[in-house]
Amino acid sequence: MEPRGDVHDEEAARFTREIATVLADAERAGAFSHIIIIAAPRLLGQLRDALPDAVKRCVTTEIAKDLTAYDAAQLTDWLRKELWEKG
Repeated sequence: MEPRGDVHDEEAARFTREIATVLADAERAGAFSHIIIIAAPRLLGQLRDALPDAVKRCVTTEIAKDLTAYDAAQLTDWLRKELWEKG
């Protein structure tokens, strides 16, 4: 039996590859020319490694923050304060 950490790490790597693929496909389709990436610090680091150069060139801002515990209202408030009002 494999340790739980190995299973969790493999699932995180698969998820990161999936995100990178979706973003690469969207960039090729012209869905964005600029993108802001907000992710938990560890995931953000993995994404940096997984993203193709074409997507990396589109990244205008990276924010290392885990927002998964935020509800919709908290997320909206945080985005407003950190991105829209600062911009």
